[in-house]
Amino acid sequence: MAFATGGSGGPQANINMTPMIDVLLVLIIIFMVITPLTPKGLEALVPQPAQPNQQQTNRTREPSWSR
Repeated sequence: MAFATGGSGGPQANINMTPMIDVLLVLIIIFMVITPLTPKGLEALVPQPAQPNQQQTNRTREPSWSR
């Protein structure tokens, strides 16, 4: 971090942007290299609809209020 002196405001902190931009450029290059290597699509278990000949079961439950 660099400090600018002078003026009536006193020392003022200025952030050096060059290292941060270098890190961001390296990250962009890494992601550009990795992205084509990733497998296409996602492996997910998707629920299948019930068969028309099977009976539909009710899975809702009523709350039980006990005192």
